[in-house]
Formats: sequence, C-alpha cells, structure tokens
Amino acid sequence: MKKLVAVVLSILLIFSAGIISYADSAADLLEVEHKTESEYNIIMSEIDSLKLSDPKAAKAEFIKYQESFKEMSSLPKEVLQGYGYNDEQIAIMKEYLEGSISFEKAASISSATLTTYLTATTYTSTLYIITYNWIWSALPIGLDKDAAALGVYAFDNSNLYCGVALSNYSSKISYYYTSGTFYAQENATIVPETTDINSKFDFYKQDSTNTQNVWAKSGYIVIQATPAVPGGSFGAMRARAEYGHAKTTINGIVVSFIVQYLTGNLDFTFVEKFTNQTTNITEYGHRQTLFRTNGNHLVEI
Repeated sequence: MKKLVAVVLSILLIFSAGIISYADSAADLLEVEHKTESEYNIIMSEIDSLKLSDPKAAKAEFIKYQESFKEMSSLPKEVLQGYGYNDEQIAIMKEYLEGSISFEKAASISSATLTTYLTATTYTSTLYIITYNWIWSALPIGLDKDAAALGVYAFDNSNLYCGVALSNYSSKISYYYTSGTFYAQENATIVPETTDINSKFDFYKQDSTNTQNVWAKSGYIVIQATPAVPGGSFGAMRARAEYGHAKTTINGIVVSFIVQYLTGNLDFTFVEKFTNQTTNITEYGHRQTLFRTNGNHLVEI
C-alpha cells in the first residue's frame, strides 16, 4: 500500500513558463503531515449530529449506509480486491454477511479511507505555491460527482490582511479501472474564484471506449498566489482545503468559500445543486495550515 501511495500521491510541483506540471516522484509528500479519515467514522459522525435535529432522518441515513455496506460486502472477493480492499477487510465483510460480527465492527474496520495532504512547496514574500492532494484507499460508497476546494488568506509582515491574486492553478484526477489498474489522469473542471479554486469531477464513469468503468482514486489542486497589489509582500498565508463526496446520484455540487476578513477564519460549504441540501454530500479532508515565509508552518486543522 505504501508503494501505491508513493506512486499515486508523489506529485512534485514544478512551475515552468507559468504552466503547472507535475513529476512522478515525491517522497517529500510522504514526509509532511497528512490526515486519514475512515468513511465509517465520518458518516457515523454525520448521523450522530443529525440525531440532534431530526432523529427520524438520522435513522433513515443509518439504514441507507448499512444497506450500502452490505451491498458492497456481497460482491465477489476478486471484485473487492480490484476496488482496493485488502484480504483482511474482505474477510471481515464476509463474516458480517454470515452474521458472525456486527455491522459496526465490520464497517469500522473495512470501510474505505481518504488521506489528504496540504503542502506549500514555495513560500516567499511574493510567491506561494500550495497543493492539496487526496487519495482513497479503496472504492467508497457513493459513485456520482465529487468536488474538492482550496482557498487562501494572506497576511503581511504586520499580521494584517494582504490581498491575494491567483496567478495560476491546476487540478488533475487519476482514474483507475475497477480491476485496480491505472486508466488515465484527466483535468478536473475548475471554477476559479478570487482567492479559491473549486475542482469538480465525475467520481465514477466509463472509459473512453464506453466499455469499462473507472473511478477517481486520487487527485490534486495546486495554486500559485502572488500579492494582489504591486509591491505587496506576504508574511504568511493560511490555506484551507476540503473534499466533498456524493453518497448518491445528485445534480451536482456547489462549493462556497467563506472568508471572515476581520479574523482570517476560513471555511467551505458543499451543497447539492438546485436543492442546496447537504445530506447527500459527505465532507472529508478538512485541512487548514498557516505557512510562514520563514519556512515554519502551523497545522490548525
């Protein structure tokens, strides 16, 4: 698994002639702070929160998740292996189907996980290059549309707000066949805003021949930020990133970046297109780090 992460997630960012590219090496990414979240823990946390306002809806969400996990567990071993599940996880899934262990125990051990990285490869008074990477351990529940987002808020040397201009950006998604082999890396649909980038993509789809299914195992967003005002100078930059995964078929995802300019607090919201509902979208990978121009950084979330 470590080798797979090294291959998929090794993205060493290079800016050449103003164009963002990547290289297939980057042990560096494996040395920085990362966050791994279990699908089970995230969904159960959502359900627990929903219980406070709507117990009936929370129960319905729990049943839906339990049924989805059971459906996944019912797949043949070879299919689950292609999806990325290991032998131990598959064995536990089958034990759950036989009734020998509980849903809670099986799902907590065998659910997919998402690992995220938030890094700054350049951090000077006039240029920041910040990257948000993500990689799934296995195919999760929910096969429709996903989105990721990366936004920034800059400070000058007096710790006051400093305007930011996003001078370059890119987002790519690595798709894999359901057999486990690599298919292709494709550009995501990018929605650029003043200080943030939304990356939207099909999580599960057919390949170019329309004969095989592929899924978005990993991806990244990278931005290049410079002072918005000529002569401006950065002292530090706060970066915020999140990932939204659709649990069922939806119309699309709308992402909003919330900036509190007096405090520098940042947040993202992910809602379903047209309905503005959040219940069908699970948020993962909440990351926030303050990167200083002296090379120090503070992981805030």
